[in-house]
Amino acid sequence: MFPGPAPKEAGGLSGGDLWGGDLWGGRAVPLPQGLPHQGDGPDSPVLWTLLDESILRRPIGGRGAIAEQLEHIAEMGRSGRVRVHVLPFSAGAHALLESMVILMRFTDAPPVAYVEGLRTGRVMDGPDMVEACQSAYDLALGDALSSEDSLALLETVSEEYKR
Repeated sequence: MFPGPAPKEAGGLSGGDLWGGDLWGGRAVPLPQGLPHQGDGPDSPVLWTLLDESILRRPIGGRGAIAEQLEHIAEMGRSGRVRVHVLPFSAGAHALLESMVILMRFTDAPPVAYVEGLRTGRVMDGPDMVEACQSAYDLALGDALSSEDSLALLETVSEEYKR
C-alpha cells in the first residue's frame, strides 16, 4: 500500500482486519517520525516495485477501492519516480513466490533486505543474504511484464473493477 488516505469504499479495511484487528481505523498510515516525505522532488528516492498479479485480482475493500488504488499506482508509475512491474500469472512459479522482499540501498550505509512472511519480518544486513535476496528479485523481475505493459495492465484491471 502507498501512503495516503484510505479509499472511502475500504471502510477502514486493513491487512490486520484479516485476522480480526483494525490496525488503522480507516485513516492514512502515518510515516514514522523522522522519516522524510517521499514526494516527487528531485532528491526523492526512485522506487522500483514488483507486484504479483494476484494483488491486482483480489478486490480487498471492494471493487471501487481496488480500482482507485490500481489507478493511483499507475499514475505514480507514469510520474517517472516509481517504476512498476507486474509478475503475471503466466510466469508460473517464480523466485519470490515464498515471500516478499524490500531491498534498500543507501548513499551512506551498506544495503539491507527486509523479508516478510506470515506475521513475521526480518531485516537482513549480511552481504551474502542481501545478495541472495537481490538475486531472487532479479530472477523474478526477469519474468515480469515490462514497465509499460505493467502500467497498461493496472489501468485495464482498474477499469474492469469500475464496470
